[in-house]
Amino acid sequence: MSIEVNSCLICNSNELTKKTFGQIKLFYCPVCDIHFNSEIPEKDALENYYQKSYKITESDFIVTEKRRLARIPEQFSLLGEISQYFKAPAKLLDIGCDKGFFLDEARRIGYDVTGVEPSETARNYCSKIGLNVFKDIEDIKEKFNIITLWHSLEHNPEPKKFINLLKSKLELDGYLFIRVPAFDSLWSKILKSRWIWFQPQNHYFHFSHKSLNFLLSSQGFDVQKIEKRRPNTRLTRKAFWQSQLIFSQSFDNNPSFTNFLKYFYQATTAVELFAVAKFDK
Repeated sequence: MSIEVNSCLICNSNELTKKTFGQIKLFYCPVCDIHFNSEIPEKDALENYYQKSYKITESDFIVTEKRRLARIPEQFSLLGEISQYFKAPAKLLDIGCDKGFFLDEARRIGYDVTGVEPSETARNYCSKIGLNVFKDIEDIKEKFNIITLWHSLEHNPEPKKFINLLKSKLELDGYLFIRVPAFDSLWSKILKSRWIWFQPQNHYFHFSHKSLNFLLSSQGFDVQKIEKRRPNTRLTRKAFWQSQLIFSQSFDNNPSFTNFLKYFYQATTAVELFAVAKFDK
C-alpha cells in the first residue's frame, strides 16, 4: 500500500504537476519547489522493509571498522559545526544513526547521546558498543538540545509531520541539524536519474534549498542557514584512501577496482544541503 496523494505533502498546494526523472515518475510542486515520488509506502510497509529487507550485511569487523575509520574526519567536522551552537555536555539525538559512528565520536567529546535507527542489525551493533539507540522516536520521552538528521529526512514518507514531531523532542532554543541530497545541484541536473544520490527506492522526497527552507520555516523553526556543499572534502577523501591502505596491508583485505570507481563517482558528484534551524516557539 502507498500513501494517496491529492496535494503537496509539504505545503498542501493543489498545483502539483507530474515529471519524469529518467524512468521514475515524480510529483513536483511549483509553490515550495519540492519533488517527491509518485508512490510512497505507508508507515507499516516501511517498518517491515527496514526490519526484514533492509539489512546492513557488511557487519564483519574489517568492513565495519574500515568504514568507521574513513568517516572520522567527517564526524569531527560535523561536531565542529554543532559546537558553534551548543557545546558538550548538551543532550544530542541522532535520527537514522546507522551503526552509531557519529554518536560514538560525539560521546567521546562529552555529549550525552541517544540514537534512533529502524534497522535491527545496526541497533544490535550500537548496543554492543554501549550506545543507547531506539527503534522509533516515539519511544523516547526526554527532550534534547540538539537533534541531527544526517541523510535520513529524505527517507521519511511524511517529512512535514515528522519535523513537527521533532519540536516535542527539542528543548526551547534547541537546534536541528539536517543533511540531505541537494536535488537542485548542478550534478543532479546533468546526470538526472544517474545521479549518485537519486535513489527513489528509498529516497521519497528530493529537496532543493527552497523546499527545505519552506518545510522548516512552515513548522515554526528559525532557519539559521542552509548551504549547498560537497560532503567529500580533501581530508575525507584522504581518510578513505588511508583506511583502504591500512586494512589492505594489515588484514590482506584488498578493495575491488569497482569500489574505487564507485567512491570516485560519489566524491565527484555528491552534493548536499546542510541546514541549521533553531526551535524558539
